[in-house]
Amino acid sequence: MSEIKGFARLRIHPGKLQEFRDLQAKCMAVVRAKDTGTLQYDVFFNDDSSECIVYERYRDSGSLLEHFSNLGASSMSAIATRAHCWSISRISAL
Repeated sequence: MSEIKGFARLRIHPGKLQEFRDLQAKCMAVVRAKDTGTLQYDVFFNDDSSECIVYERYRDSGSLLEHFSNLGASSMSAIATRAHCWSISRISAL
């Protein structure tokens, strides 16, 4: 199977940076503790922290599915806070 890479560009809404960082830290903790096939999961902020790039690499498609499964409740929390915390400006898979 081939390695899967993807990235998302997110805009953080004004006044919501700390909330976004807290949520991102929770997701990162789950990835580090549970994912066995995640090769890279990094978040890079621009200079004023109004946008970030989330870069992800997975060993194969099974690893990506495991990642989605492991995030579970964290993903639901991310979706619930999305409307007032951040918005997607681009998603790409490589």
